[in-house]
Amino acid sequence: TTVAATGGSSSATAALLYRLDWETKQVIGRWTLEPPSPAVHDLVVAGDGKVYGLAAGNRLFVFDPEKGVFIHDEALSAYGDLTGSQAPRTMAIGPDGGIYALFRDAIVRIEPGTFAHREIARPGKTITAGIVIQGNRLYFACDSHLCSYDLSKP
Repeated sequence: TTVAATGGSSSATAALLYRLDWETKQVIGRWTLEPPSPAVHDLVVAGDGKVYGLAAGNRLFVFDPEKGVFIHDEALSAYGDLTGSQAPRTMAIGPDGGIYALFRDAIVRIEPGTFAHREIARPGKTITAGIVIQGNRLYFACDSHLCSYDLSKP
């Protein structure tokens, strides 16, 4: 994020995606989201080897690390705002290989490879944080309540 912590002042204007070499602990790649975004909320690497992310403005982006390019960018407006506030974990890979993402109003499944997305549940309460998948259950919070959804439902 480019947003400064409490009492701080921001100097950056756009969030960056970094590639690190774990052995040397060096940054070996750096990319700015286009259009620029002030924050990336979460990232996952799917079975297709691509990096899927959610950025401010409800943007789903997909990065191809082999080519070093962004291959998809789309605003997702039908599901409410991104959830999580300062708790970034809003995406996870499910047991079926799909990507599950939490928005304030809905749980969404994103299909790796096609980037197709669909609402799988709307809990009727505002989703405030999450995400954990254990077995076929997806867990998330709605304020002070722990909620879950059965991913084996059609």
